[in-house]
Amino acid sequence: MFFPDSVGPRTDLHARRGAEILRDPGLVGLCLMDSNGFGLMSAARSVLGAAEITRSITVIGNRTLRGAPLAVLAPYLTTLPADVEPDPLLALHALRLSLRAEPGADPAPAAIIVENPHHLDPASAGLLARIATEPGVRLLMLCRSVSQLPAEFRGLLAEGLIELLALSGLNYAEVEALAREALHGITPWTLINDLSRISGGNPEILRRVLEESTGNGALACQDGVWLFRSPPRLDSLTRLEMRSRLVDQEPQQRDALYAVALAHAIPEATLVDLFGAVPVRALRASEILSVDPGDTAARLLRVRPGITADLLREIITPAQSRVLWERVFPALPEPRGPEAIRRYILWTIECGGTPENAVLLNLAILANHINRPELALDAIARRQGEDLAIGLELQRARAHFGRGEVSTALYTLRLTLTRGINAKDGQRAMSLLAQIYFITGQGSEDLFPALSEWQQASDREDDQQQSEYSRRAEAILVPLLTMARGAYRDALAEIPPRRPEAEPIHEEDLLLDLVEGEILASLGDFDPGITKLRHAFDTMRSRDNLANYGGYVYARLAIFLTYGARWDELARLHAEPAPWIEGLGGLVELTRAVQALQHGDTPRAQEHARAGVVLTRISDSQRVRPMTLSFAAFLAVHAGDSALGAAYIAELDSLDYPGTPLLDGLARAYAAYAREGEPEAIRVNALWEIARSSAANGPRAAQVQALILLLRMEADGALEALHEATATASDPVGIASHALTTALLARDPHASLRAAEVALEYRLDYIAAGALGDCFLRLRATPDRHLQRRALTLLARVEPAALALDTMLGTARARALLTAREAEVARFIARGMSSREVARELSLSDRTVDGHVQRILEKLGLDSRASLRAEPDEPIRSPEPA
Repeated sequence: MFFPDSVGPRTDLHARRGAEILRDPGLVGLCLMDSNGFGLMSAARSVLGAAEITRSITVIGNRTLRGAPLAVLAPYLTTLPADVEPDPLLALHALRLSLRAEPGADPAPAAIIVENPHHLDPASAGLLARIATEPGVRLLMLCRSVSQLPAEFRGLLAEGLIELLALSGLNYAEVEALAREALHGITPWTLINDLSRISGGNPEILRRVLEESTGNGALACQDGVWLFRSPPRLDSLTRLEMRSRLVDQEPQQRDALYAVALAHAIPEATLVDLFGAVPVRALRASEILSVDPGDTAARLLRVRPGITADLLREIITPAQSRVLWERVFPALPEPRGPEAIRRYILWTIECGGTPENAVLLNLAILANHINRPELALDAIARRQGEDLAIGLELQRARAHFGRGEVSTALYTLRLTLTRGINAKDGQRAMSLLAQIYFITGQGSEDLFPALSEWQQASDREDDQQQSEYSRRAEAILVPLLTMARGAYRDALAEIPPRRPEAEPIHEEDLLLDLVEGEILASLGDFDPGITKLRHAFDTMRSRDNLANYGGYVYARLAIFLTYGARWDELARLHAEPAPWIEGLGGLVELTRAVQALQHGDTPRAQEHARAGVVLTRISDSQRVRPMTLSFAAFLAVHAGDSALGAAYIAELDSLDYPGTPLLDGLARAYAAYAREGEPEAIRVNALWEIARSSAANGPRAAQVQALILLLRMEADGALEALHEATATASDPVGIASHALTTALLARDPHASLRAAEVALEYRLDYIAAGALGDCFLRLRATPDRHLQRRALTLLARVEPAALALDTMLGTARARALLTAREAEVARFIARGMSSREVARELSLSDRTVDGHVQRILEKLGLDSRASLRAEPDEPIRSPEPA
């Protein structure tokens, strides 16, 4: 019989199911050591304990193990084995002999628990299969899937002679659920991402990481949000278990394992050249090393799971690490992938002594590419000589910008530009200045002087390609400067005549796509804008030299996907395995907060906003902290927590920058609404001013949001203004808002239903809830059976959390749900039967049927039995719960 795994935390589930399978007391326990764990894995131990197996005759290794930390078994087994037999075949022969009963006696009952049976060699698997057919033997397989079951056992599984319990890994949502359950607090995206990467989705490892990291302070709660303050650290028992496994490894195997752990990933061919084919083959066979799924073409080998690699790095001594670095590092190709690059840089800094400036420059460039500015600054600090090369200065400026130190970055760039630059360095300086200005609005006075320096350097070197680049860069500066001042419409008009006819892929084309995409989406031309932004994102992903653009390309696309309610695309974007995402946890939490609010789930939105505030205090490379604070303040006021809202506003007012040009209007709108300590007239006037200025210059998102907030405050003229502003909208929020305002102005329940349908199409549940609330209100005055039924059907599709936005919706939903008996009575009444006829049909009294009818009419909002009668093709149904 096959027991499939289920969603959610699995350790207790495994133990319960295993105990049910091994329900006879006093069974003999046999456990196969898992080569990828520390001692006996928790799943097998839990099954042993829950099944109350009281003695063990042997514990089998898998040829690579010469011993096991037997103390790990003590809580689960009464009698410990004297030793561990490393050869499965010999151990199984001994087991078979011990199970043979004396002539005439009943066979001894035996429970054989095998964890990860694919580690068995064919001979051992065949012998174990024969043992499983003997009387009194119960065989339980613990593995990830049937595909991991050796062929010798599949026939026995079909015949019911063995049991299989799947140990599948957790997906992202399940990791989050387990972490939230274990930590009892807010678990931001960055933490879930780290936990998923470290544990590899293994619930046993994940639980251990959580337990040990909270115990030693690596994982701590900061302002109600759980974060790793330092890398996960494992306790002494875990180190002891790992050391016991390493002792019996061959020296070449140990060195190869350490080298991969230190470098994160090494090509298989390189590892074989360094340590030999046999050790590498043994590590692959035991699955301690596996092919990195991120780059299978190069066959990069890495240690799995992540926690094992961290433990190996902690165990190796600095002297051993340096010896390995001197041997391995010269043979390594330049790494690909953020984690491989990070370990490559760290290992060099820790063990490489004082590399030449050319090596340090390469390390700094790599560190900045993966958004690790602290590593770039560490590498630059190890330079040789007093004079800092221009290339290193430019990387230092980029690192300071990556840390949010904009003034320092601009100061460093200005000093660099006074020293005389070549064409290549001029391009790098120009690119960085454009990024700084595009994101922060600072540095406008430096753009044209830098462009002039770049052009002169290109002319001196007679570099035709660089001269072309600089001319094209000049062509985008005007629309860039115009947009950053808030004049979106004027900026859009500047782009077509300046776009070159030929468009080879390079940084300036990427920036132009970004500018045009942002302008189009901001002005309401949503789909073309998203297409431009996505093109820029795909271009950046495909070119290593464009990696520095990752953060703000990602940020722009994420913000507009959120504004456009494209939740599936947003989820895929957040799952993108890219280095620039690591520093954008605050932005991710902001988008998740907006999504939760649009689903009507205010408490969930507040959790994400709170996590975003904490994360942007730590790192805010995309300048989203003002927007995060203002949105968190709005949510707090919306939920009735004025004190928390005031605290967020006070923190917002303490900032020395207004936020990015893209988000500044939205931030000011939410902040104006949340300033409850100010007179309402001042707040209303501020929102009207944001709406007017955004209507004149853009972006449309700020105009629409300011008008929505004015409508919430019941400001005179807000309804009409929002209706007019969204008349030509092409974005989901604008389209749904226009449908709602149309219904409110018409006072028509039909229009309200249409607005609800539009909002639900885009999964904007808070707008749908408002439209349905208006519909039910109209139907109270003028009942209509068909509209009532349609409204109840739509109500069933609204997210349950959104019903809290209008108490009437919750009441309508509760009243609309007929019991099974009421639904049965309603169907008979709809066919034209009288109460007496229904009573006879259902063997009830007339009075009971009359009572059911009265409750049905009340729940469905109908005024008579006649109105309950449905046409033959439209039977009465009770709406299903959402």
